[in-house]
Amino acid sequence: MFSNTNGSNNVAIGDSGLLNNTGTFNTAVGARALYLNTTGAVNTAVGKSAGFSNTTGNENSFFGVRAGANNTEGVANSFFGRDAGYNNTTAFFNSFFGEHAGYNNTTGFRNSFFGASAGNNNTTGHDNAFFGLNTGSANTIANYNSFFGSGAGSSDSTGSENVFFGYADVL
Repeated sequence: MFSNTNGSNNVAIGDSGLLNNTGTFNTAVGARALYLNTTGAVNTAVGKSAGFSNTTGNENSFFGVRAGANNTEGVANSFFGRDAGYNNTTAFFNSFFGEHAGYNNTTGFRNSFFGASAGNNNTTGHDNAFFGLNTGSANTIANYNSFFGSGAGSSDSTGSENVFFGYADVL
């Protein structure tokens, strides 16, 4: 907390965490965690560069190296795992658990991606639920999908309102 001027009730452990913070109730553990945070409040980032670009986003949880690294204004997101939610910028109410889960999500909202690389190519798709390794990995803009099982829906990139169960279930 190099320049914490108005912020209060914050904790920073690690090199350059919460560097120019004015927000409140933030916790940054790890080098450059919540590095660019300005007025963002009630955020928790644990891991090198977790929540790095967060500026005004509130009530986010970033756990893992570079988890939520590009989040700027996103609200109420939970990203757990290396690079989970990496490219998220302004999206809200997402839960990404697993390495690269939701990696390319930028503005997609209300998504639940559980498993390594689940929904990793989603950019703007919303209201999707992907559970399993590589599940929904080709999804980019599709909405209202539910994919369950390793690789389920892995070739569906734009189809909406689908339900797939089982290993590598595709269109």
